[in-house]
Amino acid sequence: MSSKNWILGILFGLAVSSSTQAAVTIDFETNGSAETPGTNIVNGQTLDGTTFAGVATLTSNAASRPHLGGAAFDTTDGGVNDTGPANDNNPLWDHDLLVNSGNALIAQNNDFPTQTTPGIFDRPNDFAGNNAVFTLDFTSPVTLLSIDAIDVNGNMNMLITLFDLGGNSREYFLPVNWTGDVTAGFQGYETLDLTATTPQVGVGPGTPSSSVTTIGSFDPTNVIQMTIDIDGSGAVDNIVFIPEPATMSLLGLGSMILLRKRKKLS
Repeated sequence: MSSKNWILGILFGLAVSSSTQAAVTIDFETNGSAETPGTNIVNGQTLDGTTFAGVATLTSNAASRPHLGGAAFDTTDGGVNDTGPANDNNPLWDHDLLVNSGNALIAQNNDFPTQTTPGIFDRPNDFAGNNAVFTLDFTSPVTLLSIDAIDVNGNMNMLITLFDLGGNSREYFLPVNWTGDVTAGFQGYETLDLTATTPQVGVGPGTPSSSVTTIGSFDPTNVIQMTIDIDGSGAVDNIVFIPEPATMSLLGLGSMILLRKRKKLS
């Protein structure tokens, strides 16, 4: 093979490696990812300060709002949280979150602070107030692909904002009833496409559509932070993203290989 063709082959391989970077899913089952699990997360476990998949750290605005921060909620229908009255009128029970998605992220209701085991709420229950905000900070830029919203219903809405390295942003607003309530016969959850720039139709009553607003010259391949503003009760799950392709490091490796090859040829 000629040195020119060999170099082209290396560059092609690098391009393929960059473009096929595997997606990562934060599913709140472990502190790893769905693809590479870590330490198991249990129902009611506090999640503020947790770093997921080694690249995304979760915080909340619990210090300034009347909730107790992020917590894991087991959404299994018939599972550990499927107890109490059959209806959803008693605030002790969150039947509207039982959408069979495994663990989801909620803002823990400050009416239920008891932790018999430190770090684990005895009764995980979503905060019904306004503007519980979660922040995911990434150690390096990513491309966000999707997130599952749960129980965007009643008087509740959700705002998800992506920020790139330049401080530009893209906002996705999920209106009242975007997912509907599973206890009322609706799906109760829906996946929001975070690559879309057009409205997305929900599955709740009246099939309302989301809206999207781009501020500045937003770069979706260089997202460094995501915020999730839950205005009322609700939850999120399955945050999917692609880490920044290791193009520069691969090119550096390719350069070293080329230098070694040239030494052998000389």
